Amino acid sequence: MIQFEYRDLMWILGVGAAVIGALVAFLKNKLTGGDGFARASDMVTISNRVTSIEERLSKMPNHQDLQQLQIRVGDVERGVAVVAERVSGLGEIMKRVEHQTGLLVQHQLREGGG
Repeated sequence: MIQFEYRDLMWILGVGAAVIGALVAFLKNKLTGGDGFARASDMVTISNRVTSIEERLSKMPNHQDLQQLQIRVGDVERGVAVVAERVSGLGEIMKRVEHQTGLLVQHQLREGGG
């Protein structure tokens, strides 16, 4: 069995820590592009996008607006239903008027022909 002394163990741990530290620094440099923080140009772009999104959201209807819209659409639907009934009623009246007009035309033809 290999015997380790305290200073041998510290030497191995020191070298191991240095290698791991160098590896972490290398990976951080490769993954973040050498800069651990966001670039100012990136932050300006992101800030502009967030501002644009906030402006769009402020112009969107809220819950009260949607409720009022729902009420108005319901009123329009009821109005359309009333108009549809009136048109249907006028259709029936037109059928009767057409029938009476047909009878009058036939009567005039018989009188004129007879």
